[in-house]
Amino acid sequence: MNESARATLDLAAGFGEVLEIWARKFNHTKSDETEAIASCLRLVGEQLSLATTEGYSCLPLSALQSTLTGETITGIRAKLLASKLVGTPMQTPAKPLILDDSDRLYLYRHFEQERRLARRLVERAQSPRPQIFDSARSRECLDADFGSASPTGSSSAPDWQRIAVAQALFNPMTFISGGPGTGKTRTAAQLIDCMLRLRPNTRIALAAPTGKAAARLRDALSPDSKKIDAFTLHRLLNIHPATGRAHHDAKNPLPFDLVVVDEASMLDLTLALQLIDALPTQTQCVLLGDKDQLPPVEIGSVFATLSAGRRFSPQGLDRLAQVTGYAAESIQGAIAATPNNSALADHVVWLEKNYRFSDRSSIGKLSEAVKRGEITTATELIQDPQLEGLQWFEDSHPKIDMPTLRAAALGYAPYRTALERMKGHAIPHANEHAIPDQSLLEELFKEFDKFRVLAAIRQTGRGVVTLNAQLRQLIDPGTRTWYPGRPILITRNDPALNLFNGDVGICLPNPASDRERPQVWFREQSQGDSRQFRAIECDRLPTHEDALAMTVHKAQGSEFESVLIVLPHEIGRTANRALLYTAITRARGRVMVSGRQSVFEAACLQAEVRPSGLSDRIRELLDASPSSSSD
Repeated sequence: MNESARATLDLAAGFGEVLEIWARKFNHTKSDETEAIASCLRLVGEQLSLATTEGYSCLPLSALQSTLTGETITGIRAKLLASKLVGTPMQTPAKPLILDDSDRLYLYRHFEQERRLARRLVERAQSPRPQIFDSARSRECLDADFGSASPTGSSSAPDWQRIAVAQALFNPMTFISGGPGTGKTRTAAQLIDCMLRLRPNTRIALAAPTGKAAARLRDALSPDSKKIDAFTLHRLLNIHPATGRAHHDAKNPLPFDLVVVDEASMLDLTLALQLIDALPTQTQCVLLGDKDQLPPVEIGSVFATLSAGRRFSPQGLDRLAQVTGYAAESIQGAIAATPNNSALADHVVWLEKNYRFSDRSSIGKLSEAVKRGEITTATELIQDPQLEGLQWFEDSHPKIDMPTLRAAALGYAPYRTALERMKGHAIPHANEHAIPDQSLLEELFKEFDKFRVLAAIRQTGRGVVTLNAQLRQLIDPGTRTWYPGRPILITRNDPALNLFNGDVGICLPNPASDRERPQVWFREQSQGDSRQFRAIECDRLPTHEDALAMTVHKAQGSEFESVLIVLPHEIGRTANRALLYTAITRARGRVMVSGRQSVFEAACLQAEVRPSGLSDRIRELLDASPSSSSD
């Protein structure tokens, strides 16, 4: 057991013990009943702490029955409420733990965040909105971008990109979910072009959890729109790196008319709430993501929860019909076979047509099989030696064996070649007037971004720490920490240096220094800066880690030409369907998987769905306000 896992278990045990002590303190009479309550609370506290560590905002009581042998859900609920440490949502004063009507147990903080987020979403959905765009003019814009729609034909499937743009033009908030290659960024670009034609002075901001994803979203815009700035969400909200507090909030809202957020599946509960809090009532917000990707590292799975189903109200269908030109029956019929349990009607659009992977694409077929949990099909696809773009390495060793290592060496060969060319040319010292050889740096970054080794875990012989130690020998066999060509990944935001979580840099020597003091070069993300790259001294860098191998979580928001996925040695909860799907869809052209077949199949089988009460919180608020425009 590694130190991190041990610390997690120790924290859970400590939390359970504290709850047990307080349960005895609040129940003054020493009796068998008090002891039963205290013992129950200790075990429940341990499990709740472990669930929180795994990113769960709440813990269903049904998940406790294996821990509390012989107990029913009714019995567990009764003991928890009798402890005086667990309260119900409407109870005052609030208790440290909250148990809702659907038998979900929360830490008070997470319940309150969920409730606040639900309230803000419903307020936005119900707020009176001025008719900014005329339906006829909006349809003219859509026709210009997408061509004329088939007016009534229920036999022809509607273009969901067209519908997504129409929804976003009129909605205060729109969730657009689609896998890689389904046109999310193109949809955002078409929306922005359309909105600027309808209202040229629209103030727009682009954002994403990582700088790379934000820059990629900006690059997808038309030349006339590229003056729009792109931010990481932390920079957009001006979140203090030490306190985690956002400068922009309900009292100091963002100065934009439209905010478009890419890779929204990475939004945790806290960050989602900070974003919604900072949006003025009249600001429109579009969240782009993939509901089937990995949930955030931190608490919650907001995007997946809110976009799990889709439905349209009669009023919403009529408006879409007017703007898009599709018959309302055609739109409704196209979603008849999908879940229609969305908490907010008229807010969710799924993009399902894949423009990157054809029907014959091996990667496309594999990702769909994994997403649906079709174990036999997925295994046959990845192990078929005749399929172009897929390769399987049966590797049952605790550390990767030679075939896997040779595949990694081959993947990084173009990067090593570019690095040798870079070493052969002196890079002039960079100051505010001098610029390094950008063509060589551009080639180096381009080659590095073509390939990546992705792992499910950090520790053990098949985790990123050990993998990076092995892979560095491909670049530099020495022992220097800062060797030429060492790629690093920033893991903590540093606004002063304009470096943010997810930024990738490459170490190179500084020939201007007598000691050839190394520097790390980064792509320049600042809008309007004439420099494409900039260097930071190694000792000034914020927290970082090696990037030859990355966890799949860290790779979210990135795309590579090819990836090598290293599965864990043992079957476990870490390697699951969402992780495997996310890893596979990072690649555009080639996917290689190294591991045991049993681990691969177990990952396909295991679907991680984080429990959440967010939809229930929204419905509770809507039920209390029957006139809601969202129903």
